[in-house]
Amino acid sequence: MTTAWPVVELGEVSTSRLGKMLSPAAKGAMAEFPYLGNAEVRWGSLELDDLRTMSFSDGEQREFSLREGDVLICEGGEVGRTAVVEHDLPGIFFQKAIHRVRCSPRLEPQFLYRYMRFAAETGRLDAASSEATFKHLTGVKLRRLPVPLPSIAEQRRIAVVLDAADVLTAKRREAVAKLDALTQAIFIDMFGDPVANDRGWPSAQLGDLCTKIQIGPFGSLLHQSDYIVGGIPLVNPMHIVDGEIVPNPEQTVSPEKHAHLRNYWLEQGDVVMGRRGEMGRVAIVDKRTAGYMCGSGSLYFRTDNCRVIPSFVAAALASRGGRRRLEQSAQGVTMPNLNGDIVAKFTLGVPPLELQAQFAARVAKRDGIAVSQHAHLTALERCSALLQQRAFRGEL
Repeated sequence: MTTAWPVVELGEVSTSRLGKMLSPAAKGAMAEFPYLGNAEVRWGSLELDDLRTMSFSDGEQREFSLREGDVLICEGGEVGRTAVVEHDLPGIFFQKAIHRVRCSPRLEPQFLYRYMRFAAETGRLDAASSEATFKHLTGVKLRRLPVPLPSIAEQRRIAVVLDAADVLTAKRREAVAKLDALTQAIFIDMFGDPVANDRGWPSAQLGDLCTKIQIGPFGSLLHQSDYIVGGIPLVNPMHIVDGEIVPNPEQTVSPEKHAHLRNYWLEQGDVVMGRRGEMGRVAIVDKRTAGYMCGSGSLYFRTDNCRVIPSFVAAALASRGGRRRLEQSAQGVTMPNLNGDIVAKFTLGVPPLELQAQFAARVAKRDGIAVSQHAHLTALERCSALLQQRAFRGEL
């Protein structure tokens, strides 16, 4: 950060407090009201739908009120995640997982939000976080957090510039999301619901449509201690994003480990799918990602191209009907998971190969546009990050 700006502790230019403790006694003793928890505070926005409720006395309603300009900061979870209350929220309160910060006239709420985001992304919050079983940001450490303090006019200017960059990025992200939804729209238009099979196509089990269904290595074959940085990427569910494989360079294996696990190598045209947690995370292995390794949280299919083609299978599994069937079939209470037998018995309608090929051609055109849109989005995200860095160096 620039040395031209004074740096003060956050407690010098604001007041803060944690919300109400959540407990069984807070339920049903008096009138219940909706409240915000950690999950409802996103970066830059609040989720106000389907809020949970608990009791608040008259005094607590005054104490835990939320008004325009309040800055809400997560105490735990993703430590420091921050949003600004855009307008008064009468009848909605907050619980102990959240700090409510009220800025003095010397500190602009949107500037504080921007600084918290910068501090989180650059590791500055790590030093301020206490860690027992999990990281959390205590009230004392929050109030002691060093915050740069340019003039209020400069704070507002920085917030406006970074807000504008966010708007452009959000619009591009929305365009990418619409392209992702387009594949499903094309699929439903051509084939209907693949699981309900409302078009009456001949049906078959996935195990009969694939030459191979392989779950990633588990047990003694692969431990987290085998992960290295900068090796050959693993593909686990979190690495499948909007139909694309997005590797994490810190979750890779050495060439030696990779060679030892030959059965789990992904080949071009394979369909890889997360088998734990959120169902329907599916991607097709392309030339770029061929040779990556299927992780223990995923599985892959090698289709019988005489009956089905990869893009059809991927779209069927990612469809609303496909995800619903996978969720219904999954095992596990705390985390849904699939095994090979469940997947092999997944039944779907199979249209003629010629029609599948037409679908693949239409998706390929969409993919060409998507590559360009993703590249623009990546460039905008990098630009936003650079603007943020420059802003807090006093170079904006």
